[in-house]
Amino acid sequence: MHGGPTSQTRVNTAAGEQGTYDRDVPLLAARQVGKGRLLYLGITPEYLFGPPATITLGGIVLDQGLRDIPSGGYRLLTNALRWLSEPSAATFRGATPDPSLLANPRKTIFAKAFPWEKKWDFPAVEPAYPGVIGARTRYSSGKATVDEWVAKAKANGLAYIVFLEEFNRLSREEFERLKADCARVSSPEFSAIPGFVIDDEIGNHYFYFGPSFPYPDSKVLSRDRTVFVSYDPRQEDPYTKGQLAMTTLEYAYTQCGFKFTRGNYLFGQDAAPFADFFSNWDAVGVITSRQGKIIEDATQDFLALVDSGQGPLPMAIDLLDDPAQLDASTWRTVLRLPADGGKLESGVVNGPTKIRDYFALHHYYPDNPSKIYITEGPAIESWGYIGPRDYAWTNDGWFNWQNLRWRLRGVVSSPAGLKEVAVYDGRRLFRRFLPDGKARFEFTLDLTHNQQHNLALIVTDMQGRRAIGGEQWDRHQFLQEFQCGDRNNQLSFGKVTNSAGINIQMGGGLALATPNKRIDAGSISPAGVFKGDALLGAPAFDGAAVSEPQVRELLRPRQPVRPVMTPTVSESRRLLHTGDVHIGEGERAHAFTDDIPVGLVWRTLWRTQPASDYTVTKRNYFFQIDADSPLAVFLWCYDITLKADMPNEGFDIALLTSGDDQKWVVRGSDGTLECGEWEEPRRSPARRLTAPFGAGAYGAFLDSTLGGAAVYSLTEGLQVSLTPPTRGNLRITLPPAAALQKQGETKRVELLLVGLPRGTGAKIPDGSSGVVARFARDFGLDGKPADYIVKATAGKVSGQRYILNIDGSEAGFTGTITGKLISSLPIAVSGLNDNWSSFLYDRTLKKARPLGTFEGRAWATVVLNGGKDLFIGQPFTADHPRLVIQLTQTSDIAWSVELHNPTDAPIITMVRANPLFEPLKGKSRRRIGISPVVKRRTVVAAHVIGIAPPVWGRHPVTCDGDYRSLVLPSSARTASRRSVFGVPSNVQVGHNQPPSSCSFQA
Repeated sequence: MHGGPTSQTRVNTAAGEQGTYDRDVPLLAARQVGKGRLLYLGITPEYLFGPPATITLGGIVLDQGLRDIPSGGYRLLTNALRWLSEPSAATFRGATPDPSLLANPRKTIFAKAFPWEKKWDFPAVEPAYPGVIGARTRYSSGKATVDEWVAKAKANGLAYIVFLEEFNRLSREEFERLKADCARVSSPEFSAIPGFVIDDEIGNHYFYFGPSFPYPDSKVLSRDRTVFVSYDPRQEDPYTKGQLAMTTLEYAYTQCGFKFTRGNYLFGQDAAPFADFFSNWDAVGVITSRQGKIIEDATQDFLALVDSGQGPLPMAIDLLDDPAQLDASTWRTVLRLPADGGKLESGVVNGPTKIRDYFALHHYYPDNPSKIYITEGPAIESWGYIGPRDYAWTNDGWFNWQNLRWRLRGVVSSPAGLKEVAVYDGRRLFRRFLPDGKARFEFTLDLTHNQQHNLALIVTDMQGRRAIGGEQWDRHQFLQEFQCGDRNNQLSFGKVTNSAGINIQMGGGLALATPNKRIDAGSISPAGVFKGDALLGAPAFDGAAVSEPQVRELLRPRQPVRPVMTPTVSESRRLLHTGDVHIGEGERAHAFTDDIPVGLVWRTLWRTQPASDYTVTKRNYFFQIDADSPLAVFLWCYDITLKADMPNEGFDIALLTSGDDQKWVVRGSDGTLECGEWEEPRRSPARRLTAPFGAGAYGAFLDSTLGGAAVYSLTEGLQVSLTPPTRGNLRITLPPAAALQKQGETKRVELLLVGLPRGTGAKIPDGSSGVVARFARDFGLDGKPADYIVKATAGKVSGQRYILNIDGSEAGFTGTITGKLISSLPIAVSGLNDNWSSFLYDRTLKKARPLGTFEGRAWATVVLNGGKDLFIGQPFTADHPRLVIQLTQTSDIAWSVELHNPTDAPIITMVRANPLFEPLKGKSRRRIGISPVVKRRTVVAAHVIGIAPPVWGRHPVTCDGDYRSLVLPSSARTASRRSVFGVPSNVQVGHNQPPSSCSFQA
């Protein structure tokens, strides 16, 4: 079957290059082959199957056609399938259809609750395989052969050795011989792995190793083939300076397929201003030594990368030239792998080749449980979890306590005795234990998915030697953020289910809150949040169609009296990521040197210099949606600071750029309202529209094929301009009178961005213009009170401009919220403590869920479709602010409480149960003491009135009685103890056995 006489093929449609056929393009060929049939259809499957066929590609092949000519694609496809099935149907009389294939694929099949009532064991301790990374042979600058290195490594008790030859002295032929030697000497008992270190043209340091990967192509190397140079074939000049990220992407991805281990090291000697700068890696040199002597300790850089959620594999790099130097080499990189191999997070390892296999995996994400750590003495025997690692999007609502809970365990040891065991959440100390010299220590944490955690373990023994473990992570899949597998850009994902049981997908390629590292794109498609959703968006792989309006930041002075350096380099940080809200920050205090062209994060990487004229700190918020009325809402907050006098004619802040939208709306803070449709070609006189853009103002571009966008001002003194009726951009500025002019001046600008998805399947009331006006009315953005009522019996309302802000410094918030809003309502309760668990309790449902707390504010989003009766606050409080209080629900009526002293001094404090949190109603308050110098700082409670001693229980402590607490001595080395209120007879005290977890029933 052929296309018509006007059908044709093109090699490059943009260039109009002629393809194989200029008419009668063959579309289908059918053949009878014996008793069977074959059919070849010359149409790519994305035009025929799945959401892209009907959504992104508009059904042009299936039924819609082009130029008002419908297509018979459905009929062709069904007839072809029917013809193909006839022989088998006649012989086998068909098959019974699977009913699940007829189910609505958009309808959520909810997950089961995790069965905590069963006995669950933590992951078993796996064999340890220590190795050294950094040996050099005679193929580059070393003094020994591969065989000599392997003999010495085996004699020193190693399971593997990684060669990191100096690339500038390693030819392609020598590298091939190195790989062959490593393959020859490797066995199930020992692995040798080839690799090299290489610099780029500005002095950054990279390492690469794996069982089999290619030598870099000459196109990414300098003329003398010693260093990486900027290379991007998509540039007019492929060797345009500043494209080093594209160089490493070209090598790691295109040439190597990411099938090796790669990373950066010696950060202090780099041209980069901070460690979280590089791309296309999966490992990091935490400790770098030369001939056994440490030349860089990058532990803090490692924790920063952990904080970014990038799952770095910790490596100890020791650059050794002679096998004899192994005797002075103290750091080891240790793998704990199943002896017979098996499936890991990143892929499969086979028993005989497990070490080589492990280092050949991509490692998109870290292994849970972690498989790797580095050490100069202590051992990390186990570092893993039980329970649901994430709160899955298939959970039926927000209150499934079984799946909100997960437990984490660490087991560590050292013959020299253990001094400190610390768990970090990124760079923030999360837990800290002092084992007081014990040789082996185990701890268990009973945690919740209140927010994303990125936890790393650092162990120190009595001789000051350390071990540093890999990352453990968890996420709330109603809304989560992570790094792309190539570590270039932030990605996001979220799914929530509406009242009809249909799931709505958010995110994808968008960085919802945390700006991309290095180069913040500075733009967002608010409606693009829904592009991955089959009904509201336009699904596509790794990218999507773009036709909707977008918001693009500018942040630059207008007509400055002198040239000004624009800060372009962003150091990005995750601040708080929960199912309710994402908060991220980017600090722009650097710019690239040498006037290189600044493009995308995938391209631009070069040396930097401190910004000389002004800096920008950008904080982004993204809020959970209402699945029944899906609007995507962002809050952008900018702090601009001048570092020098800079006379100017104002500041450009942002643009709302037009796509294929049809309508525009502008409301000034003076109450003026203008709207219209774009005219193409122009029929009306051109004009310039200018309006004040303070409180009550907004601008919107609406009715695009892929949705619309609105921008609301939360800052006084701004101005907006537009030039209708032909299509243009809405420009937001600080006019000269409000702009920064003098050194030291600062200005905060806040903009609220709202994305309206395409209308397919959405239940958003009103037309697009009505949605924009109603959003302003509902959330108090039009200068009038918000369209809902708060009656607080505890807590004080401090603001209702979009976010419901409540001062909860006394007891949190308790009260009712009544109304019917067009979008979800974000609530921030301030006056709280980041170290203490925060919860939302719904009195109607009689259920609670944990919340994330950051900078003293607990964040929640609720769908207000009538009324809510809520508690939002902290179930337990204490007089000492540094005490850690972790509350976890452990059954329908039972809870566990962990009290933790992270300081270096004893804490004696009053701990109170908040009577407004119903599960703790009637519980009293007691004064307790917690010693810092103990093996286990964790204390758990059976009411709040029963506090178990953290170290003294020789036998597991039971906490069933209504007893009072102990004040612990400042040193666990003494046997004395002092009772303040006395202890019940069922509490046994002694030395060296941690208490088991205790719980109370609500």
